[in-house]
Amino acid sequence: MTRRAVRDKTYDVKGDLFVATADDTATRVPIGTDGYVLTADSSATTGVAWKAGVAALDWQESVLDKDLLAAPAAVAGDRYIVGSPIPGGDPWTGHEYDIAEYDGTGWDFLVPDNGTACYIEDEAAFYVWTGVAWVQMWAKETIAEIVAAGPTAMVGNHGYIANNAGATVRLTLPATALAGDYLMVIGKGAGGWTVEQAAGQTIHFEDLSTTTGVTGYIGSTLTRDAVKLICVTDDTDWSAVYSEGEIQVV
Repeated sequence: MTRRAVRDKTYDVKGDLFVATADDTATRVPIGTDGYVLTADSSATTGVAWKAGVAALDWQESVLDKDLLAAPAAVAGDRYIVGSPIPGGDPWTGHEYDIAEYDGTGWDFLVPDNGTACYIEDEAAFYVWTGVAWVQMWAKETIAEIVAAGPTAMVGNHGYIANNAGATVRLTLPATALAGDYLMVIGKGAGGWTVEQAAGQTIHFEDLSTTTGVTGYIGSTLTRDAVKLICVTDDTDWSAVYSEGEIQVV
């Protein structure tokens, strides 16, 4: 003999579901928002909840870069996320953080909505627009081995293995970075490494700070010295949150 948990008349609209809330007890779960997915949620009375899923993201075609501060020379189809700030008179002026696409003669702009997502080719990373900033998602550590003495410009949210047997590997802070971006440096070669600054930039290490500007830097003393830096003020200030070995602060 089959027993039905509910009567048909308890279904109100297309997409309604019923879930168990206790032994032989079922409760109606109304249809969720378009694009949402039903997710286990122990805090909910029903044990499930509708939440924004990947399908709710507004996926865009990839862009080449998201940090440029002026419109570059481009060919038709090139796409960028506009950096900030953009100087007056530039074709991108007034479109900070928009997605710009070159049509062969000029630029078209897309204003992102909350949940707009796209792949940034020069960073090999996915970003989503939160309404106030482009935030990296599904982050995976990207670590490159650097052999050349440099200087090598670092890219936010990347790690670097400095591996030169005789010369110091010179790394430079990114010209643009958002608060929360990170950098990692790990020594491998006997030549060691330095992380150097541009005008207006400073690195804070425990109770010490580098000399602000191009003369300031941190550097390794021992071969395997390592450091992780977090940007605490857009573009300019970085703080060491982890270190291994004997780090020089100049």
